[in-house]
Amino acid sequence: MNENQLIAFFKKSFALKKLKRRGWMQAGIQNPESVADHTFGLSLLTLILVDHQYEHINLEKALSLAIIHDLGEYMTGDITPHDGVNSTDKQHMESKAIRSLSSIINTDKLNVLWQEYEENITAESKLVRELDTIEMLIQASIYHDAGSNNLDEFFEYAEGKIATEPGRRLYLALKKKVTC
Repeated sequence: MNENQLIAFFKKSFALKKLKRRGWMQAGIQNPESVADHTFGLSLLTLILVDHQYEHINLEKALSLAIIHDLGEYMTGDITPHDGVNSTDKQHMESKAIRSLSSIINTDKLNVLWQEYEENITAESKLVRELDTIEMLIQASIYHDAGSNNLDEFFEYAEGKIATEPGRRLYLALKKKVTC
């Protein structure tokens, strides 16, 4: 790949820096985080927690999944469960976006990683999905601390999505802080 391909790829990917997370907007949060902000949070959670609580996880694979998991949103936008798009259609649109982005730099690596995340079969994909939910709850706690209320729906959404013991402890601690 040449420099022009790289520049085109990064310009499209960096659109996530300006794409606001719709779930927070729908909850009435003023100036919510961007998708890129969320990806940073998830990546940091992955980096720290894999080393300290999930030693059986391949860190490089988990970080790769964390970084690319919402990359297709550069084209589709941040689709939430409240947007009326069924999961099959959402997955198809995001897959098309990932393939389009991958074609700019002539690689299938992003598509392979994204498929692994979507299939949710490997230990790494399961953990990153769980940490994706925990990142959302940490962000809810941040918004709660700043004065936002009515964030219970995010904890209700997360209920049952946290399978590991360390994740469950974080979930309960965050829920206690926000719902008290």
